[in-house]
Amino acid sequence: MAAAREDPREVYRLALEDFDAALHRDPDDVNAPRNRGETCLAFGRAEDRAGGDSRPWFDQALAIGEDLVRRMPNDGEARRIFADAHSNLGLLDQQQKQDGRAHWEAAIAAYRQGAERGTPECWFNLGVLLYVVGRPEEAIAAFESCARADPRLAGSCRAQIAEVRKSQKK
Repeated sequence: MAAAREDPREVYRLALEDFDAALHRDPDDVNAPRNRGETCLAFGRAEDRAGGDSRPWFDQALAIGEDLVRRMPNDGEARRIFADAHSNLGLLDQQQKQDGRAHWEAAIAAYRQGAERGTPECWFNLGVLLYVVGRPEEAIAAFESCARADPRLAGSCRAQIAEVRKSQKK
């Protein structure tokens, strides 16, 4: 097991096996697919940073997010996983000189839906994405909504708002 800890790919592979085993034991469990989706997103980001092929991981996270949204249409966390996958795929498309707008628009809609379902992190992620796609005023509004929805995130939201305003002055 020590070797697995040294190789991040092996750690992710083992984690995915654990989530699959949990789903096999209890197909109605919602935590296992949520965690599997989070793991796919994390592995995709790690692969991207390492110059590897992250698209299969983001595609897998998107499929999990779609399934979660279908199974739990009122769950904000399900929407966040779905939106995070679309957001990452949009960024990946942009890096590969492709048009990521369809992914970003899907992410924006899903983040809004997740936020409306009581997941404040969706407001924060929405703000970040709106800033990235060049919609600074909407980004500020999303960060302000996030701060109101969860005061624990207010400091991070204020920092993001300051960053957006600073970039507007350039």
